[in-house]
Amino acid sequence: MVASIAFSPFRYLTYTLPAFALIVILANRQIYIPELAKPYLILLISGLILSPNANSEGIKDLYLILAGLSVALVGHSIYYTWRTLFLICVVIYILSFGVDGFAAFRYFSLDFTTANRSLASSFSFVFGVFAIWATHERKWQNVLFALLFTVLAAKRIAIIGALICIVMQLLPSALIVRLLRPMQMLAINIVIIMMLLAYGSGELNYILLTLTGKSANAIGLGRQVLYSAVVAEYFKDPLQFLLVGAGPGQTYDILKGGVNWHTKENLHSDLLKIVTEYGAIVFTVFFWVLYSSRKAIVLIFALYANILFLTDNTLIYPFFIYFLIYIAMCISEKEGYLTRKGVTV
Repeated sequence: MVASIAFSPFRYLTYTLPAFALIVILANRQIYIPELAKPYLILLISGLILSPNANSEGIKDLYLILAGLSVALVGHSIYYTWRTLFLICVVIYILSFGVDGFAAFRYFSLDFTTANRSLASSFSFVFGVFAIWATHERKWQNVLFALLFTVLAAKRIAIIGALICIVMQLLPSALIVRLLRPMQMLAINIVIIMMLLAYGSGELNYILLTLTGKSANAIGLGRQVLYSAVVAEYFKDPLQFLLVGAGPGQTYDILKGGVNWHTKENLHSDLLKIVTEYGAIVFTVFFWVLYSSRKAIVLIFALYANILFLTDNTLIYPFFIYFLIYIAMCISEKEGYLTRKGVTV
Protein backbone atom coordinates (compact mmCIF):
# COMPACT_ATOMS: atom_id res chain seq x y z
CA MET A 1 0.00 0.00 0.00
CA VAL A 2 2.78 2.45 0.94
CA ALA A 3 4.87 1.50 -2.09
CA SER A 4 1.94 2.33 -4.38
CA ILE A 5 2.37 6.02 -3.50
CA ALA A 6 6.06 6.03 -4.25
CA PHE A 7 6.29 3.81 -7.30
CA SER A 8 3.59 4.07 -9.98
CA PRO A 9 3.78 0.42 -11.15
CA PHE A 10 2.87 -0.75 -7.63
CA ARG A 11 -0.50 0.99 -7.83
CA TYR A 12 -1.70 -1.88 -9.99
CA LEU A 13 -1.05 -4.25 -7.08
CA THR A 14 -3.36 -2.05 -5.01
CA TYR A 15 -6.18 -2.96 -7.39
CA THR A 16 -5.80 -6.63 -6.45
CA LEU A 17 -6.39 -6.03 -2.72
CA PRO A 18 -10.21 -6.39 -2.80
CA ALA A 19 -9.88 -9.82 -4.47
CA PHE A 20 -7.38 -11.06 -1.87
CA ALA A 21 -9.49 -9.57 0.93
CA LEU A 22 -12.58 -11.38 -0.34
CA ILE A 23 -10.72 -14.70 -0.35
CA VAL A 24 -9.58 -14.20 3.26
CA ILE A 25 -13.04 -13.07 4.41
CA LEU A 26 -14.70 -16.11 2.84
CA ALA A 27 -12.02 -18.42 4.24
CA ASN A 28 -12.41 -17.03 7.77
CA ARG A 29 -16.16 -16.52 7.35
CA GLN A 30 -15.81 -13.20 9.15
CA ILE A 31 -15.69 -9.55 8.16
CA TYR A 32 -14.50 -6.74 10.43
CA ILE A 33 -16.05 -3.28 10.33
CA PRO A 34 -13.93 -0.72 12.25
CA GLU A 35 -15.74 2.48 13.22
CA LEU A 36 -13.95 4.67 10.69
CA ALA A 37 -14.73 2.18 7.92
CA LYS A 38 -18.50 2.67 8.32
CA PRO A 39 -18.90 6.03 6.50
CA TYR A 40 -16.82 4.76 3.58
CA LEU A 41 -18.99 1.65 3.44
CA ILE A 42 -22.08 3.88 3.38
CA LEU A 43 -20.66 5.69 0.37
CA LEU A 44 -19.65 2.44 -1.32
CA ILE A 45 -23.11 0.90 -0.89
CA SER A 46 -24.80 4.13 -2.00
CA GLY A 47 -22.57 4.21 -5.06
CA LEU A 48 -23.60 0.69 -6.00
CA ILE A 49 -27.28 1.62 -5.62
CA LEU A 50 -26.74 4.70 -7.80
CA SER A 51 -24.55 2.83 -10.29
CA PRO A 52 -27.11 3.12 -13.13
CA ASN A 53 -26.25 6.84 -13.14
CA ALA A 54 -22.50 6.23 -12.80
CA ASN A 55 -19.88 6.54 -15.49
CA SER A 56 -16.69 4.48 -15.82
CA GLU A 57 -14.73 6.92 -13.65
CA GLY A 58 -17.38 6.66 -10.93
CA ILE A 59 -17.06 2.87 -10.89
CA LYS A 60 -13.29 3.30 -10.66
CA ASP A 61 -13.76 5.69 -7.70
CA LEU A 62 -15.86 3.09 -5.90
CA TYR A 63 -13.22 0.45 -6.52
CA LEU A 64 -10.51 2.72 -5.10
CA ILE A 65 -12.56 3.23 -1.94
CA LEU A 66 -13.01 -0.54 -1.70
CA ALA A 67 -9.25 -1.04 -2.14
CA GLY A 68 -8.56 1.23 0.82
CA LEU A 69 -11.19 -0.51 2.93
CA SER A 70 -10.43 -4.10 1.99
CA VAL A 71 -7.46 -4.70 4.26
CA ALA A 72 -9.30 -3.24 7.26
CA LEU A 73 -12.34 -5.43 6.60
CA VAL A 74 -10.15 -8.52 6.78
CA GLY A 75 -8.96 -7.56 10.25
CA HIS A 76 -5.42 -7.47 11.59
CA SER A 77 -3.37 -9.68 13.86
CA ILE A 78 -0.32 -7.39 13.96
CA TYR A 79 -0.43 -3.80 15.17
CA TYR A 80 2.75 -1.76 14.70
CA THR A 81 4.11 1.04 16.85
CA TRP A 82 4.20 4.69 15.81
CA ARG A 83 7.97 4.61 15.25
CA THR A 84 7.92 1.53 13.01
CA LEU A 85 5.16 2.77 10.72
CA PHE A 86 6.49 6.33 10.63
CA LEU A 87 10.01 5.23 9.62
CA ILE A 88 8.58 3.04 6.86
CA CYS A 89 6.63 5.99 5.48
CA VAL A 90 9.62 8.35 5.71
CA VAL A 91 11.87 5.93 3.81
CA ILE A 92 9.29 5.34 1.07
CA TYR A 93 8.60 9.09 0.88
CA ILE A 94 12.28 9.82 0.25
CA LEU A 95 12.60 6.98 -2.25
CA SER A 96 9.52 8.23 -4.08
CA PHE A 97 11.61 11.00 -5.65
CA GLY A 98 13.60 8.39 -7.55
CA VAL A 99 17.23 8.27 -8.61
CA ASP A 100 17.22 11.88 -9.77
CA GLY A 101 14.74 12.92 -7.16
CA PHE A 102 17.31 14.15 -4.69
CA ALA A 103 17.47 17.27 -6.86
CA ALA A 104 14.18 18.11 -5.15
CA PHE A 105 16.11 18.30 -1.88
CA ARG A 106 19.05 20.21 -3.38
CA TYR A 107 16.79 22.80 -4.99
CA PHE A 108 14.34 22.99 -2.13
CA SER A 109 11.31 25.21 -2.64
CA LEU A 110 8.29 25.61 -0.37
CA ASP A 111 6.02 28.38 -1.64
CA PHE A 112 2.50 27.83 -0.29
CA THR A 113 1.11 30.75 -2.30
CA THR A 114 1.79 28.84 -5.53
CA ALA A 115 2.21 25.22 -6.60
CA ASN A 116 6.01 25.62 -6.40
CA ARG A 117 6.80 23.02 -3.74
CA SER A 118 9.67 20.71 -4.64
CA LEU A 119 8.91 18.00 -2.07
CA ALA A 120 5.12 18.00 -2.46
CA SER A 121 3.59 14.56 -2.04
CA SER A 122 0.35 12.87 -1.01
CA PHE A 123 2.39 11.47 1.89
CA SER A 124 1.56 14.77 3.60
CA PHE A 125 -1.94 13.47 4.35
CA VAL A 126 -0.51 10.36 6.01
CA PHE A 127 2.13 12.27 8.00
CA GLY A 128 -0.72 14.38 9.39
CA VAL A 129 -2.30 11.19 10.74
CA PHE A 130 1.01 10.36 12.46
CA ALA A 131 1.10 13.83 14.05
CA ILE A 132 -2.36 13.21 15.51
CA TRP A 133 -1.33 9.76 16.76
CA ALA A 134 1.80 11.14 18.43
CA THR A 135 -0.26 13.89 20.10
CA HIS A 136 -2.64 11.27 21.46
CA GLU A 137 0.34 9.52 23.04
CA ARG A 138 1.68 12.90 24.26
CA LYS A 139 5.06 12.22 22.63
CA TRP A 140 5.86 15.76 21.59
CA GLN A 141 9.15 14.97 19.87
CA ASN A 142 7.29 12.57 17.59
CA VAL A 143 4.68 15.25 16.98
CA LEU A 144 7.40 17.62 15.76
CA PHE A 145 8.91 14.98 13.46
CA ALA A 146 5.51 14.18 11.96
CA LEU A 147 4.65 17.86 11.52
CA LEU A 148 8.03 18.49 9.89
CA PHE A 149 7.34 15.87 7.22
CA THR A 150 3.74 17.04 6.84
CA VAL A 151 5.12 20.48 5.99
CA LEU A 152 7.89 19.13 3.72
CA ALA A 153 5.35 17.07 1.77
CA ALA A 154 3.55 20.39 1.43
CA LYS A 155 -0.19 19.81 1.32
CA ARG A 156 -1.66 22.94 2.86
CA ILE A 157 -4.91 21.36 3.99
CA ALA A 158 -3.01 18.48 5.67
CA ILE A 159 -0.94 20.96 7.69
CA ILE A 160 -4.04 22.93 8.70
CA GLY A 161 -5.95 19.76 9.57
CA ALA A 162 -3.11 18.31 11.64
CA LEU A 163 -2.66 21.54 13.61
CA ILE A 164 -6.39 21.85 14.34
CA CYS A 165 -6.58 18.23 15.49
CA ILE A 166 -3.47 18.61 17.66
CA VAL A 167 -5.02 21.60 19.44
CA MET A 168 -8.35 19.79 19.80
CA GLN A 169 -6.62 16.91 21.57
CA LEU A 170 -5.51 19.26 24.33
CA LEU A 171 -9.16 19.42 25.42
CA PRO A 172 -10.65 16.86 27.82
CA SER A 173 -11.89 13.73 26.04
CA ALA A 174 -15.44 14.23 27.29
CA LEU A 175 -15.51 17.74 25.79
CA ILE A 176 -14.16 16.47 22.45
CA VAL A 177 -16.96 13.89 22.30
CA ARG A 178 -19.50 16.60 23.16
CA LEU A 179 -18.19 19.00 20.52
CA LEU A 180 -17.86 16.50 17.69
CA ARG A 181 -21.42 15.24 17.75
CA PRO A 182 -23.16 14.27 14.48
CA MET A 183 -25.78 17.05 14.55
CA GLN A 184 -23.43 20.00 14.90
CA MET A 185 -20.76 18.59 12.59
CA LEU A 186 -23.36 17.93 9.90
CA ALA A 187 -24.61 21.50 10.31
CA ILE A 188 -21.06 22.84 9.96
CA ASN A 189 -20.51 20.82 6.78
CA ILE A 190 -23.75 22.13 5.29
CA VAL A 191 -22.63 25.70 6.00
CA ILE A 192 -19.25 24.95 4.39
CA ILE A 193 -21.00 23.55 1.30
CA MET A 194 -22.96 26.81 1.03
CA MET A 195 -19.72 28.78 1.31
CA LEU A 196 -18.04 26.64 -1.36
CA LEU A 197 -20.98 27.22 -3.67
CA ALA A 198 -20.78 30.97 -2.99
CA TYR A 199 -17.05 30.85 -3.70
CA GLY A 200 -17.59 28.95 -6.94
CA SER A 201 -20.33 31.33 -8.08
CA GLY A 202 -18.10 34.37 -7.54
CA GLU A 203 -20.09 35.82 -4.64
CA LEU A 204 -16.95 36.04 -2.49
CA ASN A 205 -14.69 37.58 -5.14
CA TYR A 206 -14.81 41.16 -3.87
CA ILE A 207 -14.37 40.19 -0.21
CA LEU A 208 -11.36 37.94 -0.92
CA LEU A 209 -9.75 40.50 -3.22
CA THR A 210 -10.17 43.22 -0.60
CA LEU A 211 -8.76 41.10 2.22
CA THR A 212 -5.86 39.47 0.37
CA GLY A 213 -5.16 41.52 -2.74
CA LYS A 214 -5.45 38.33 -4.80
CA SER A 215 -8.23 36.94 -6.94
CA ALA A 216 -10.43 34.22 -5.51
CA ASN A 217 -9.16 31.78 -8.14
CA ALA A 218 -5.52 32.55 -7.30
CA ILE A 219 -6.13 31.96 -3.59
CA GLY A 220 -7.63 28.56 -4.35
CA LEU A 221 -4.88 27.69 -6.88
CA GLY A 222 -7.46 27.38 -9.65
CA ARG A 223 -10.24 25.78 -7.62
CA GLN A 224 -12.78 28.52 -8.27
CA VAL A 225 -12.84 27.65 -11.96
CA LEU A 226 -13.49 24.00 -11.07
CA TYR A 227 -16.20 24.80 -8.52
CA SER A 228 -17.95 27.21 -10.90
CA ALA A 229 -18.72 24.34 -13.28
CA VAL A 230 -20.40 22.41 -10.45
CA VAL A 231 -22.34 25.48 -9.30
CA ALA A 232 -23.73 25.90 -12.80
CA GLU A 233 -25.04 22.32 -12.67
CA TYR A 234 -26.66 22.95 -9.29
CA PHE A 235 -28.77 25.77 -10.67
CA LYS A 236 -29.92 23.63 -13.60
CA ASP A 237 -31.66 21.08 -11.38
CA PRO A 238 -31.35 21.76 -7.61
CA LEU A 239 -33.87 19.06 -6.70
CA GLN A 240 -31.76 16.32 -8.30
CA PHE A 241 -28.77 17.22 -6.15
CA LEU A 242 -30.92 17.34 -3.03
CA LEU A 243 -32.17 13.81 -3.68
CA VAL A 244 -29.84 11.48 -5.60
CA GLY A 245 -27.11 13.63 -7.13
CA ALA A 246 -25.76 13.38 -10.65
CA GLY A 247 -24.32 9.90 -10.14
CA PRO A 248 -20.88 8.51 -9.15
CA GLY A 249 -18.11 9.97 -11.30
CA GLN A 250 -20.25 12.61 -12.99
CA THR A 251 -18.15 15.51 -11.63
CA TYR A 252 -15.41 14.45 -14.07
CA ASP A 253 -17.81 14.91 -16.98
CA ILE A 254 -19.07 18.20 -15.56
CA LEU A 255 -15.50 19.53 -15.39
CA LYS A 256 -14.81 18.35 -18.93
CA GLY A 257 -17.96 20.07 -20.13
CA GLY A 258 -19.05 16.89 -21.85
CA VAL A 259 -15.98 16.86 -24.09
CA ASN A 260 -14.73 13.27 -24.19
CA TRP A 261 -11.19 14.07 -25.28
CA HIS A 262 -10.57 16.62 -22.54
CA THR A 263 -8.09 15.72 -19.79
CA LYS A 264 -9.63 14.22 -16.64
CA GLU A 265 -9.66 16.70 -13.75
CA ASN A 266 -10.44 16.13 -10.07
CA LEU A 267 -12.81 18.52 -8.33
CA HIS A 268 -10.40 19.11 -5.41
CA SER A 269 -13.21 19.13 -2.85
CA ASP A 270 -14.65 15.86 -1.65
CA LEU A 271 -17.41 17.76 0.16
CA LEU A 272 -18.68 19.08 -3.17
CA LYS A 273 -18.01 15.73 -4.82
CA ILE A 274 -20.21 13.79 -2.38
CA VAL A 275 -23.17 16.16 -2.54
CA THR A 276 -22.86 16.56 -6.34
CA GLU A 277 -22.54 12.87 -7.21
CA TYR A 278 -24.55 11.23 -4.40
CA GLY A 279 -26.99 13.94 -3.30
CA ALA A 280 -27.81 15.57 0.02
CA ILE A 281 -29.40 12.44 1.54
CA VAL A 282 -26.23 10.34 1.22
CA PHE A 283 -24.19 13.40 2.26
CA THR A 284 -26.24 13.61 5.48
CA VAL A 285 -25.94 9.90 6.31
CA PHE A 286 -22.22 9.86 5.50
CA PHE A 287 -21.31 12.67 7.91
CA TRP A 288 -23.72 11.48 10.58
CA VAL A 289 -22.02 8.07 10.60
CA LEU A 290 -18.55 9.65 10.37
CA TYR A 291 -19.11 11.28 13.76
CA SER A 292 -21.13 8.47 15.35
CA SER A 293 -18.29 7.17 17.55
CA ARG A 294 -18.07 7.94 21.26
CA LYS A 295 -14.28 7.60 21.40
CA ALA A 296 -12.43 10.91 21.35
CA ILE A 297 -9.46 9.75 19.24
CA VAL A 298 -11.73 8.19 16.60
CA LEU A 299 -13.65 11.47 16.38
CA ILE A 300 -10.38 13.39 16.02
CA PHE A 301 -9.40 11.19 13.07
CA ALA A 302 -12.89 11.76 11.63
CA LEU A 303 -12.38 15.51 11.98
CA TYR A 304 -9.01 15.31 10.21
CA ALA A 305 -10.53 13.37 7.29
CA ASN A 306 -13.37 15.89 7.19
CA ILE A 307 -10.94 18.82 6.96
CA LEU A 308 -9.10 17.15 4.08
CA PHE A 309 -12.42 16.77 2.28
CA LEU A 310 -12.62 20.58 2.01
CA THR A 311 -10.01 21.04 -0.71
CA ASP A 312 -8.66 17.66 -1.75
CA ASN A 313 -9.48 14.22 -3.14
CA THR A 314 -8.56 11.85 -0.29
CA LEU A 315 -11.95 10.15 -0.61
CA ILE A 316 -10.47 8.08 -3.46
CA TYR A 317 -6.93 7.68 -2.07
CA PRO A 318 -6.72 4.02 -0.97
CA PHE A 319 -3.48 4.54 0.97
CA PHE A 320 -5.01 7.37 3.03
CA ILE A 321 -8.18 5.40 3.83
CA TYR A 322 -6.02 2.42 4.81
CA PHE A 323 -3.72 4.39 7.13
CA LEU A 324 -6.55 6.39 8.70
CA ILE A 325 -8.44 3.23 9.67
CA TYR A 326 -5.41 1.08 10.47
CA ILE A 327 -3.77 3.64 12.78
CA ALA A 328 -7.05 4.11 14.64
CA MET A 329 -7.10 0.32 15.06
CA CYS A 330 -3.49 0.33 16.33
CA ILE A 331 -4.45 2.85 19.01
CA SER A 332 -7.56 0.88 19.92
CA GLU A 333 -5.52 -2.33 20.23
CA LYS A 334 -2.95 -0.66 22.48
CA GLU A 335 -5.62 0.81 24.73
CA GLY A 336 -7.54 -2.44 24.95
CA TYR A 337 -10.92 -1.44 23.53
CA LEU A 338 -10.57 -2.97 20.06
CA THR A 339 -12.99 -5.82 19.52
CA ARG A 340 -11.58 -8.72 17.57
CA LYS A 341 -15.01 -10.17 16.97
CA GLY A 342 -16.06 -9.99 13.35
CA VAL A 343 -19.42 -10.43 11.65
CA THR A 344 -19.94 -14.00 10.46
CA VAL A 345 -20.55 -14.25 6.71
